[in-house]
Amino acid sequence: VSAQVFRGTYYAQEVAIKRLFSSLWEQEKFDEFFRTEAKMMRSLNHPNVVRFFGAAFDSETQHGYLVTEFCAKGSLTQMMKDKREEVSKPRYYAVMWGVAKGMEFFHSRGFVHRDLKPDNVLLDGEDVVKLCDFGLSRHVERDTTQMTAGVGTPAYMAIELITGESTTVHCDNPVDVCSRGILMW
Repeated sequence: VSAQVFRGTYYAQEVAIKRLFSSLWEQEKFDEFFRTEAKMMRSLNHPNVVRFFGAAFDSETQHGYLVTEFCAKGSLTQMMKDKREEVSKPRYYAVMWGVAKGMEFFHSRGFVHRDLKPDNVLLDGEDVVKLCDFGLSRHVERDTTQMTAGVGTPAYMAIELITGESTTVHCDNPVDVCSRGILMW
């Protein structure tokens, strides 16, 4: 476990507080990871991306904190496991449309997610899709970006990221398109 998520209140609004554990990382890598995710989240403002409120680092405990909007219905993983409610075709299509719109926005800003999976698709109280967890995401430049292979969740990764032929691969939007296809399936 590299993080825990808590429910809290920020100016009378329910929020999610993600506590990242730096002890599992080399300090330099944790600092880069934490700053990258906070900076990226600050730059993203879209109805299908989780809203970012702020970040903090506790130097005493060496924990980083990210504060975002609270999504009352939880993750797509939770929705799929909830046997009390069948997922209707219209709801399925609405959720997948929300994922597509969020990813379209994300890609339009020059980012690749690299870890699109049911745990990183949240639903707010109105069933609006909110993409989250941008710790593995990177800003890409067309045709030039090389990234570490084998990073992400294997069941949802594009094949070129898990072949093991190289430690780095060219990485841009198609890796997320592949993950979205697996997610839809």
